[in-house]
Amino acid sequence: MKINTRKIGLYCLGAAILAGASWGTFFLVPEGHIGVVTQFSAAVRQAPPGLHFKIPIINGQKD
Repeated sequence: MKINTRKIGLYCLGAAILAGASWGTFFLVPEGHIGVVTQFSAAVRQAPPGLHFKIPIINGQKD
């Protein structure tokens, strides 16, 4: 059985890109705090305590 190392390499690269993209997607605001979601350094909305979603690179978050 022949192992296709190029195919395995592409799968690993795709998995690494997917993991890197999803790393900054979710953020947690602790109880008793209000989070501020920024878009290109301008405040866009407030985030109440809990788990939230943001667009990586475009959106930022501050407690």
